[in-house]
Amino acid sequence: MADLLGLDIGAGGIKVSQLKKSAKSYTLTGFATIDLPPDTIVDGTIVNTETIIETIQTLIESQGFRSKRVAVALSGHANIIRYISLPSMEKRRLDETLKLEAEQYIPFDISEVQLDYKVLTEENLQGEMDILLVAAKRDVLSRYQNIVKSAGLKLSVIDVDAFALQNTFLSAYGELSGTVALVDVGANIVNINILHNGQTAFTRDIAHGGIEYTEEIQRSFNVSFTEAEAIKLEASEDLEYRQSNKGVEDIFREVSEHIARDICMSLDFFGTTTGANGIDKIYLTGGPSRLDIFRNILAQKSGAEVLELNALNNIEIGTGLDHYFLETHRHLSAVSIGLAMRAFDKVVL
Repeated sequence: MADLLGLDIGAGGIKVSQLKKSAKSYTLTGFATIDLPPDTIVDGTIVNTETIIETIQTLIESQGFRSKRVAVALSGHANIIRYISLPSMEKRRLDETLKLEAEQYIPFDISEVQLDYKVLTEENLQGEMDILLVAAKRDVLSRYQNIVKSAGLKLSVIDVDAFALQNTFLSAYGELSGTVALVDVGANIVNINILHNGQTAFTRDIAHGGIEYTEEIQRSFNVSFTEAEAIKLEASEDLEYRQSNKGVEDIFREVSEHIARDICMSLDFFGTTTGANGIDKIYLTGGPSRLDIFRNILAQKSGAEVLELNALNNIEIGTGLDHYFLETHRHLSAVSIGLAMRAFDKVVL
């Protein structure tokens, strides 16, 4: 496959990436982002379909993307991910077994979901297969299909945010030894994907995000959402401005503490349930990843080194692209870049 657009539809906005691949590396041939109005997507659920369709059309047409084929990703309540172990068996029998036994792992009527899986380990220490089982609700899949079709595009791939993020990470850094957590803090959902020796070992989505900074500023200062968002962005980019406005600094600290605490609860749950020794490093992306106060609090609470997940690492920048724009927006590009990689041979699921 080729000429596949990575279309990341998030509550804060829509991001699109396009890549081409040479023998040694990827080249980013296009990237664009556009904000969505508040309440277009709430708690991971699409509320205003027409706005999303119109926004996608505007973004694609304004940037001159020629490809009509896209890959999108699901997150939050739209999908269920389970890690299971079964006796070793051939693929055909495994397909049949999962169809029969999936109900005990999926908290939905099995007729309401589309199943997929990936074998993580052919034979573990107990002589069993470790399997990543993914179930997506059919009504959500249908909605995404209708959105893409109505926008004049063709849906070629449906992925999961956490796995798209993993594709980007593996391209940028390779299969690092040890245990690392990939954390993408979106507008209202945090995607967590923990990798052990380059292989996914745990995923979780939690209902937090960068919009909480905006909403708290809105409440505390009695301003509109748009004004609060402008204050948040200025405070994010100008440390002196934030520190000279104690009310804003206090909000940033309070919200950062809240989000970091719940991220660490998920990391602790992983350690408790797997017996892992802990997280070596956290690679952070998304809006709040730019906040030094958030990074510092997360590092303090987790005890891990917190680093930026640079989605552009090991990727060449195509002719004509705005380098400054890419550098200032790369924290928003990780999922869409990982989706665009589905056009090639580096896929996670």
